[in-house]
Amino acid sequence: MAVFNARSATMWVGGVAVHDLATKVRFDVSLNTSPSQTFGHDAETVTGGLFVVKAQASGYIDFAGPFGGLNEPYVDRAQVPVTLGPTSTEGDTAMLTVGLIAAWKPLGFTVGETAAMDVEVSGTTKVPPVGGTLVAAEAARAATGNGVPYQLGAVGAAQAVYSNVHVLAAGGVNPTLDVTVASDSAEAFSTPTVQLTHPQFAAPGANQQSLPGANTDTWWRAQWTIAGTGPTFTFAVAVGIA
Repeated sequence: MAVFNARSATMWVGGVAVHDLATKVRFDVSLNTSPSQTFGHDAETVTGGLFVVKAQASGYIDFAGPFGGLNEPYVDRAQVPVTLGPTSTEGDTAMLTVGLIAAWKPLGFTVGETAAMDVEVSGTTKVPPVGGTLVAAEAARAATGNGVPYQLGAVGAAQAVYSNVHVLAAGGVNPTLDVTVASDSAEAFSTPTVQLTHPQFAAPGANQQSLPGANTDTWWRAQWTIAGTGPTFTFAVAVGIA
């Protein structure tokens, strides 16, 4: 049995790196079930419904940082992309999903102790969380570029490819960021094809895109175009197939 010592968990919620504040991260997935029983059958039949996902984090509040304003409307009905992983290392496992910020508790005060906070993201969806790969680690970037190719596999006819982009910071004059995900049949990427295109970013935020199969390409990478005057963007990209 391999034992994992959690030292570098990641949790991006929309355009916020929650792990920068968190000391504890939890992710739960369950399935709504619907029981039924008829007079003609002795046993009860249970059918699966929608998937329920919950991502929770506990830690310390930074009043000058993300989730810092007590009057900010962080609890919202809008769905936001959520990506979690055991580490922040590029190429490592990532879990992609979406949810809404259902709970935000910034006022955990005890005399003589650091102010605490809790945040919970939850969602109900037909699509289960997607296991994927962090194809572009969280980093500040100032120039157009391509990510490292990763062999994530082909997309079957009953599957889809998903991509989460989390933009955590933006700087410069009129900065813009365009992120795409491309595939190819070989690691050399001599004939790349753009499969997913995210909306243009000019400020922190996040977006999820998906595309149904089939696609026989097995190699995938993130690509980005950065423009503006002295532009910089801090962002991360995760891609998964399910």
